[in-house]
Amino acid sequence: MPYNLVWIVPQRLLIFDINEQLINNELQLVDQTINQMLDSAAQTEGKPLAHMITDLSHTVHLPSLGQINKGLTYPKHPQIGWGMIVGVRQPMLKMAAGIIPQLFKVQARVLDNLEEALNFIQSMDITMPDLIPFATAAKLGVDVTKLTGKPAAESS
Repeated sequence: MPYNLVWIVPQRLLIFDINEQLINNELQLVDQTINQMLDSAAQTEGKPLAHMITDLSHTVHLPSLGQINKGLTYPKHPQIGWGMIVGVRQPMLKMAAGIIPQLFKVQARVLDNLEEALNFIQSMDITMPDLIPFATAAKLGVDVTKLTGKPAAESS
């Protein structure tokens, strides 16, 4: 599976895990899926923002910055809050990860790992439920996406 999308906090915190590579022709499906998930989050009472962690720790290839810029609309969704990019190991991906938030003019941070991202979002959004169990699980190497049930979307 090239990617998984999982709400670890329903309608509030989404993990987008890219496994190995995301190719250009998958961008439209990813974008549609994330937009639908954000639309569903907009239906929650009070309409709190939904935040997203993009995990690139297993990623070796992404589409070009131009393809990403043209292919993704979800970063401008009115329901999107903070974006966090974690697990960037390759120098070229690290450079791209730093540029992507600037392309979309969104609130985003590039952080080392999932634990840092969970701690960051906990500090930035006081309306979030307690993320300490997820941060602890991440620190112990537990797949936090397994703590909340099945993925919201998977590629085939």
